[in-house]
Amino acid sequence: MRTIYTILLIATAPMLVKSQSNLDSLLQVWQDATLGDSVRARAFERYIFDGHLFKDRDTALVLTDELMAFSEERKLLDGQISALNLRAIAAAVANDYAQALEINEQIIVMATAKGDQERVANVLGNMGIIYKEQGDLPRALDHYQRSLAINETQGDPRSVVTALTNMAVIHRDMRDMDKALGANLRALKILEEFDEPRLLAGVLRGTGNVYFMMKDYPNALAYHERSLKIQEERGDQLGISMCLVNISNVYYEQDELTPAMDYLQRALAVQERINDRRGLTKSYVQIGRIMLKQGNLRQAVLNCEKSLGIAVEIRSMYDRSHTCDCLYQAYKAMGDERNALRYYEEMITIRDSVFNEDNTKKITQLQMQYEFDKKEAATRAEQEKKDAIAAEELRRQKVVRNGFMGG
Repeated sequence: MRTIYTILLIATAPMLVKSQSNLDSLLQVWQDATLGDSVRARAFERYIFDGHLFKDRDTALVLTDELMAFSEERKLLDGQISALNLRAIAAAVANDYAQALEINEQIIVMATAKGDQERVANVLGNMGIIYKEQGDLPRALDHYQRSLAINETQGDPRSVVTALTNMAVIHRDMRDMDKALGANLRALKILEEFDEPRLLAGVLRGTGNVYFMMKDYPNALAYHERSLKIQEERGDQLGISMCLVNISNVYYEQDELTPAMDYLQRALAVQERINDRRGLTKSYVQIGRIMLKQGNLRQAVLNCEKSLGIAVEIRSMYDRSHTCDCLYQAYKAMGDERNALRYYEEMITIRDSVFNEDNTKKITQLQMQYEFDKKEAATRAEQEKKDAIAAEELRRQKVVRNGFMGG
């Protein structure tokens, strides 16, 4: 079984930031007391998000507390929502999903009351990511579709890209590769018009993952290498970690174990430096698989057990499934039937809980409902357009008739 580093695109405030060089400008906006409080708060949120959240979480949380204090002192609801948004993302990155969901629910209530639909859409997308990691695919897809519907109504192409990419992950995990690839390619088409390296790197990575699942390894490698180049230019350590693991997987599937291990060692160095627990579980299980192919069964078990311990710690159903499969294969090769059966049963139990018939039906129903709602909205808009034209024609005729009668 292959382990793929799931794409993680978490949208935040709708302020366009084109490069790392803009961080100084954002900080200057925050420090400029002559500007409006809302403008300053949004700039500081973006500064924290782009400059610290995925590189130095502790510093990000300290700055977030500063933003919250500023906003509460000035009774600035927008700023309070921004601070909560950063806290929710930080919790999600730290795998504290319960706290992240709780904060996100609070944000939705506040943003809805304020009429900030853009923020609501972003938070719905974030919640979808969390539900996906917990193995609740129907609820994840529901949140992604609600997010996409709002973004399409708002005419926000960047957020549409994020929603499409997240939906592609669900389709990929349900083995519907045509829909997954279609969503990613549509997202890439939209991104051609913008300078958004962070989003582009994520969509390239997601597209590479789909090609990987399709066993199109040349395309998978090409997309992952393009993504890695962008992440290295941005200095995004989490993004670099994801790409390195994915590239290793491509080499592994082609039995090129030396480059596969080289990329994993590079990934481990990054993951340990930034305490990327989710990344570590993926690297350890893949090292275990390499050891298994090389016949080093004891090391295979040790690495897969490390992976399983972290997967349980971060409550990732997907990673637990992958590590149980690794342990099953290793113990089976060792002739340890008791442990092989134990991990095989655990793997099947987890898979059945995620990829069961009921979940598949729910996802199909959600897709059909989304398409129906979309068509209904288009039909309604077309009818409203016709009604407006008819009303205007009636008004014109009335004006002409009145003018004739008056003449």
